[in-house]
Amino acid sequence: MIAKQMGISERGIYRKIESLTDKTLLQIIRESRIELASKLLVSSKLTIDEIMYKSGYNNRSSFHRNFKELKGMAPKDYRNSVKNNINQYI
Repeated sequence: MIAKQMGISERGIYRKIESLTDKTLLQIIRESRIELASKLLVSSKLTIDEIMYKSGYNNRSSFHRNFKELKGMAPKDYRNSVKNNINQYI
C-alpha cells in the first residue's frame, strides 16, 4: 500500500529503507519487537509467553533466539538482571 501510494515498487521501498538505515526491513521490525518485549519485561508482571505474543511472536524458540541475539541474554535473565540493577540503587 505504501509503495503504491509513493509510486514505486515494493522492492524499491525495501531498497530505499535499506539504503537509508543500513538495515533490512526485517531487521528493523525484529529490533522494534525485541525493544517492546524488553520494555514489557521490565515494566510489567506479564509472563514471558504473554510478552512474546504481545510483541508479535508466535514461536517461542525464534523469540528467545532473536532476544538473545539482540540483548545478549535470555529474556528471563534480562528481566532478573535489570531488576537486580534497580534494586542495587535503591
